[in-house]
Amino acid sequence: MKKVFNWILIGTLVIILFIAAVTTYNALTKKKERKIAEANAISYIEKKYGFTPTITDSDKYYDSSFNFDIVISYSKKSTDYYRINMEHDDKSFTVYSPYTDDSIGTIDNYQNDEIDTAIGNKVSEFLGKDSSCFLETTIYADRGLGTSTFFDGSNLKEMLSEYEYSRVMVHTAGLDAASIDINKLKESIGCTQLYILDYTSAEVYNETKEFYLMETAQASTWGKDPKDCVLLLPFIDECYYIRSAEEPSYIKSSLKSVDGILYGTYKDLDITASRCDKSFPLTNWDRSNSADNNYRQKTNFYELNSGSNVVYIYVPYGDFGMENRYKAGCFVAKEYKSGKTSYKRSDFYSIFGVISKTYPYSVFKVYIKDIGSDVRPKNVYFTITGTDQ
Repeated sequence: MKKVFNWILIGTLVIILFIAAVTTYNALTKKKERKIAEANAISYIEKKYGFTPTITDSDKYYDSSFNFDIVISYSKKSTDYYRINMEHDDKSFTVYSPYTDDSIGTIDNYQNDEIDTAIGNKVSEFLGKDSSCFLETTIYADRGLGTSTFFDGSNLKEMLSEYEYSRVMVHTAGLDAASIDINKLKESIGCTQLYILDYTSAEVYNETKEFYLMETAQASTWGKDPKDCVLLLPFIDECYYIRSAEEPSYIKSSLKSVDGILYGTYKDLDITASRCDKSFPLTNWDRSNSADNNYRQKTNFYELNSGSNVVYIYVPYGDFGMENRYKAGCFVAKEYKSGKTSYKRSDFYSIFGVISKTYPYSVFKVYIKDIGSDVRPKNVYFTITGTDQ
């Protein structure tokens, strides 16, 4: 028995020593990698720009991505690069450098402001007499990190060609976006994707920057589908865009209003909502939405007629006495020719990580036909609910 105990003790000590050795080895390896990456980064900046920067901090760079399918997932993959933050003459910038023994593949964003300005100038020049409608541009790319090419003011296309895709968002107010030769503008800039977002006013655009986390959205999934404009529909008049070799696509915001509630879609279709005398008790919906959860009807019932199978409903946050945006709901009743009535709840709509707490609407996505069903209801009604807490 004693021998067995001794062998267990020895085995445990071996495991502990092995783990300690591996931990120490990993720490020393990481320290060596960091030292190589930082040396590569300094050498790279000295050769490219002719000055020696100061390193403020550095860490291993991981390639992160979100999957926005039915189930939202997040993944993080290790790379051969370090993210090295630097300063020079009160200007902060970042270098991404490998921890191999050379600086091949190193990129930086030191000139990003100059590149942004150059793209803005290209757009303003292209718009000509309509340049007064131009507000600004925002630029995103597959490696939204920087480039290795030195920008000399004349090689914008060469800079952008380093990316697998480069997306330029042109923000305007009062522009007739549909009249723009978007293919020609895209070619003059040299980007692979171009979006023109025309807002209802410059003031509205400035407000959207405060609550709509556009960088998060546009750097991840924004622009892959017209539905990505959903959260912007109350603020834009048009969206005209082209991606890679695809044909240009056009979106016209056609939201309407009833009792201060906005409704519609990104297609210019015949959609109407009107107050009606219909009423359905909330207990007709599933138990998670019952009175036990303090749900209260906050608006009248409205009859919804739509040529689109999807309708987005925007309820001004704070109106109708709703105190908790995330417990707000849109209860939908559907009457069929068979005499059956179904009850659905449309939850608060958001692209993950995109909408901020200061966004002024609670947004709901309503399906006219149930998902997977070809049967269209005879009548569709909705009401907005919320809690008193």
